[in-house]
Amino acid sequence: MPDEGTPAGAVPEDGSTTVKDWVAAYVVTAREAEHVQEFVTFVDERISGGIPEIHRDPALMEDLHQSTRSQWIGFLGGLSGDGYTFTLTPQAIALAQSIVRRGLDLTVLLNVYRIASQALWDFFTRFVAGLGPGDPPRDEVLVHLYGLSSAWVEEMTERLIEVFYAERGQFFDGAAARRRELIDAILAGDPVEREAAGRVLGHQIERTQLCVIFWVTEATAHTLPTLREAARSVAEQLGAPPPLTVVAGSREVWCWIALPNGHDAVPATALDVPAAINAAVGSPVPGVDGFRIGYEQARAVQALVESAGGDHPFTRYEDVDVLCLVGGRTDAADRVVRRTLGDLAGGGPSRRVLRESVQVYLQHGMSVDATAAALVVHRNTVRYRLERAERHLPAPIADHIFPLAFALQYVAWFDVAAPERRHRPES
Repeated sequence: MPDEGTPAGAVPEDGSTTVKDWVAAYVVTAREAEHVQEFVTFVDERISGGIPEIHRDPALMEDLHQSTRSQWIGFLGGLSGDGYTFTLTPQAIALAQSIVRRGLDLTVLLNVYRIASQALWDFFTRFVAGLGPGDPPRDEVLVHLYGLSSAWVEEMTERLIEVFYAERGQFFDGAAARRRELIDAILAGDPVEREAAGRVLGHQIERTQLCVIFWVTEATAHTLPTLREAARSVAEQLGAPPPLTVVAGSREVWCWIALPNGHDAVPATALDVPAAINAAVGSPVPGVDGFRIGYEQARAVQALVESAGGDHPFTRYEDVDVLCLVGGRTDAADRVVRRTLGDLAGGGPSRRVLRESVQVYLQHGMSVDATAAALVVHRNTVRYRLERAERHLPAPIADHIFPLAFALQYVAWFDVAAPERRHRPES
């Protein structure tokens, strides 16, 4: 969108512009990527700020971003001087389906569009304040744009209410409804009878439970079957029976695996998960408590992965537990890490090798021989790297082992040498 004070419409030589001509020129500018992102950020901050269920759920937030972006582009693409052509976008449908699959009620969906409608008014009001003398009157432009967008929101809401109820009927009728209610009760910490829970869920809940959340960034028609197959494959690799799965959104499946008796750990090496699928893995814990604890840990890992960006096919909670407790990336943590690592925090590939060598050194009890074996290098190479690393560190490695271990793990996920738009400010 143009900045305030910048005319948006094409101005003929006679100095006049009709609303129809102005809209045509506006659409060209508004569809540019940076202006689309400006709109999405403005609207979604309002929506997430008013709906805690969405704000605290990274997957729903991503569904919201994709929905808002697709609807805005669709609205702009269907604009004419007199009206618009309505399009029910797949991303808008996916958000409504995700709300159902999260076990949320219709008021959440209705609130999305109620808040969006007010945000549109504020957005257009701010925008038309920058119109110049060659543009149509501000009140005419505001009434025209908001009138069309309000009609769009109203039609979208009506169509998505139908989607909501159709989805709820598919996923929350009969036995499926009883299973989901029981799962929600367990995750909420409500007392349940173990044997009865096992029968309703069709799951060996008395065994050690491993929760894995599978998801992708972009959903397609094949996403959910692919995620279910990934869950089945991981259970098979662990020698476990078919897992209990819950479709939790358009691009996300929750999975619980009942590990065979005697199995109480997950291999440190990544299990085979298809490319472009993220897997957040909780810790194996026995019984009903393990069902809930593993899920909470997997959700924490998922939030960490979402904040870091990129594909992470297999991330165990026990490998990133401290980062999860910190809550991902924050301004305060960035400062601590920079202070702890000094010049070792930045640099190119050679300095990254030094960080990785120090991290492995700490993980192996500060044993040069064990570090050399883990890195498959000569022990003199390890000594050389440690000496070089200490030249960049504010203090010797042995003087701040625990802060250094955290800082190295943190910088492996977040590039503190570069500005990052995703991270949270300190509270």
